[in-house]
Amino acid sequence: MVQKKMERLNFFWKKNLPLLEKELKKYIRSNSLLYKVMAYSLLDGGKRLRPLLVLAASESVGGKIENVLPAACALEMIHTFSLIHDDLPALDNDDFRRGKLSSHKKFGEALAILAGDALLTKAFEILAETTKEAGSLKQVLKEVSYACGGEGMIGGQVMDITLSSKFKVQSSKLEKIYRKKTGALIKVCLKIGALLSGAKSDQLRALEKYGENIGLAFQIGDDLIDYKQQKEMKLWTYPRIFGIKQTKKRIKELTMEAKKALKIFGPRGKILKEFADLVSTRKK
Repeated sequence: MVQKKMERLNFFWKKNLPLLEKELKKYIRSNSLLYKVMAYSLLDGGKRLRPLLVLAASESVGGKIENVLPAACALEMIHTFSLIHDDLPALDNDDFRRGKLSSHKKFGEALAILAGDALLTKAFEILAETTKEAGSLKQVLKEVSYACGGEGMIGGQVMDITLSSKFKVQSSKLEKIYRKKTGALIKVCLKIGALLSGAKSDQLRALEKYGENIGLAFQIGDDLIDYKQQKEMKLWTYPRIFGIKQTKKRIKELTMEAKKALKIFGPRGKILKEFADLVSTRKK
């Protein structure tokens, strides 16, 4: 039943993914070593969930996708920066990403760090160039900085790596980490897509609530996928604390709350509703 409901989302995905890939390549034109390392991680065919959410949010408030494509690419660069750095030995120490060697295993730690830094700064360059009105530019840069900085994604990562594996974590603390580490960037993708498309304040609030819920559901879903694949899990995650049944229940609750927030958009919110269903049912 869920798969049938996602036909609209599949069409949206197939229609807009090539546009995103083409736009991303525009920003990686140099043949320098740095850009080669940046391209290795950025242009590797990821799901593009975050930039597609930018486009979907724009459509939900009556905006035009072509007007938010650059911002969508900028946010994908920020996401890619976070993946490159997450894979480093000092953090998650992952040798592979999306079926191939992670950036630091392919090019060495120094170049991987610098490529991640370059993607982050390139993202802000793109946002500054493509946001025409001064008031909008200030708000966009503030929102994105907050979401990926110490109050958001990076702050959540710090909380995550300082957790002790010896002591059981309260679910409220775990959810707080997830809302920062994963949810903040997902939420800001929705906000930026809507802001740049002239969204009203009630629409922005609705998308914020939607983003908070699917962002948390997405990370708990990641926990569930990892838990099923690993025989032994040393880190405290949602399914390790509550078990598979309760974890699935929590994901379902969050998905329902996310979809409720879209009521004000009427038919224009259907793509985002299907995104929520996708987050709650994905297997990888």
